Amino acid sequence: MTDLPASPFTPDPSLGPTGDRRYAGLGLLRHGGTAYLYRAYDAYLQREVAIKVPHSDDPAALARLEREAEVGATAALRGHPGLCMVDGIEMLGDRRCLVMELVHGEELGWAAARLAPRDRIAIVRDVARTLHAVHEAGWVHRDVKPSNVMLRARIDPERAQSAPTPVLVDFGLAQVERARAEDRSGAPAAQMAVVGTPAYLA
Repeated sequence: MTDLPASPFTPDPSLGPTGDRRYAGLGLLRHGGTAYLYRAYDAYLQREVAIKVPHSDDPAALARLEREAEVGATAALRGHPGLCMVDGIEMLGDRRCLVMELVHGEELGWAAARLAPRDRIAIVRDVARTLHAVHEAGWVHRDVKPSNVMLRARIDPERAQSAPTPVLVDFGLAQVERARAEDRSGAPAAQMAVVGTPAYLA
């Protein structure tokens, strides 16, 4: 098992807005293939956030962070209910990290077996609508899979019960949609490389 890197946070959940550091680490949420995801407290905004810390500071890892930040800054996608709000890239010590909304819930991959058929259908519908909005804004996600969909509980006033709301996350492999890439440069876009998780490629 790979050892976790030293946390860039001060483990002090009581850090207040007058503290000398903005973020206090509250624990590791997820150990992914390219980054660690921490739960942290933002002393300035006085709320919890999620902070993605790459395994390394090589150019490819930093490019993934910048791509996620760029997608999050796309005006047409700000505030979309099916996307995680991104605050931006911050320096924590000597590490560049991505700060984003903390989505309270669980991965679709873990929850799918317990969902009723009508809820599964609703989740597929909502993820498709989110992807449509992403494509309309000029982006292709390129790594849609159950572990990149978080289910956030909400109260549905019509059903008077909790209903899962899917949130599409991890745009590290996202790319500008081909036709728009050509429009930007005036030249044919380079052939997109085949990327993603093999089991979910289509």
